[in-house]
Amino acid sequence: MTDRPPAFQRTAPVPERSAPLRPDDRAARPRVTCIGFKPRRSGPLAGYAEIHLSWPRFRLHDVPVYAQGPRRWAGVPSRPVVDRENQPVRDEAGKPKYQPLLAWDTPDLQKAFSDAVVMAVEDYDASVFRSEPEDVR
Repeated sequence: MTDRPPAFQRTAPVPERSAPLRPDDRAARPRVTCIGFKPRRSGPLAGYAEIHLSWPRFRLHDVPVYAQGPRRWAGVPSRPVVDRENQPVRDEAGKPKYQPLLAWDTPDLQKAFSDAVVMAVEDYDASVFRSEPEDVR
């Protein structure tokens, strides 16, 4: 054990999952539901979704959702990287850098999450991915 305070020590090892969930194991797969969406068109960014995962009964705020041509995908919430003077750190192109707030263990899990979020957003509001704004009169 490490030198962590007793409240943070594990009493038994946490079992490792040896393989990702099988596609037919539907009872164990979490449901992904979009419960809100804030449109924000900027480049490929379509907006930010509020996502609910049925298991582990978890909400994710500000999940970025993107659309470019026929491609649709979702990222994970992130925050701007700042220096010691609290100024945004910029890349070589002068754009602010962002740091993800969470990460999936495998690229397959990230893809599955992204696909599920896109489907959930489409179920929530099918107009999110329309390329042309509707003519409102």
